[in-house]
Amino acid sequence: MNREIINSSQVSRLLGLSELTVRKLARQGVIPGRKVGRKWLFSRTHLIEWVKAGANEANKG
Repeated sequence: MNREIINSSQVSRLLGLSELTVRKLARQGVIPGRKVGRKWLFSRTHLIEWVKAGANEANKG
């Protein structure tokens, strides 16, 4: 399995969110992800960049 591509369960553990919240935020376009069939899939690299971008924005204010 490619560890670069992770599922909503793995994202929930990585970000400390529930799977339901991860899927909801992905549907809303808040978290970068893609629905493939019935599953949400995420790039670990894009998620880390997304978190860093949010941290950078928080430090500006």
